[in-house]
Amino acid sequence: MVKCCHCCVPLCNSSSKYDTTLTFHKFPPDPELRRTWIESIQREKLHVSRFSRVCSRHFTGEDFQENGRLLKPGAVPAIYHIRNKSESTGLVVD
Repeated sequence: MVKCCHCCVPLCNSSSKYDTTLTFHKFPPDPELRRTWIESIQREKLHVSRFSRVCSRHFTGEDFQENGRLLKPGAVPAIYHIRNKSESTGLVVD
């Protein structure tokens, strides 16, 4: 049985249960890069567990290796799909 993954980015409802085309990525073990991810997804008080994931929707195409599923070393989430937010936030609005 495959464990269902959920994205921990605020207001992202992505789940592997409903979308099998997405990939879900663990937080990097490097403390500095992990901190960058946490800041990037705007979850400063996030407790990262072994189950915490960020879905592929939050990465650019350039962040992935040639196979399109694995992240390149040093990739940082940079795309946000936020509903009901002002465009002045600098985030992508659906």
